[in-house]
Amino acid sequence: VFDLNGKLLLQKNIQNLGLNSINVNLPNSIYIVKLITEDESICKKVVISK
Repeated sequence: VFDLNGKLLLQKNIQNLGLNSINVNLPNSIYIVKLITEDESICKKVVISK
């Protein structure tokens, strides 16, 4: 998980296939989540609004 300035805020390695969740305690903002697999890399914008 990165902030909009590109600063790495959270990094987690997940070994299990299928549905996974990551609990984060981040303030309301927009973040970039980067998922890397053996085959591809995907970046998605995520909005946290509590």
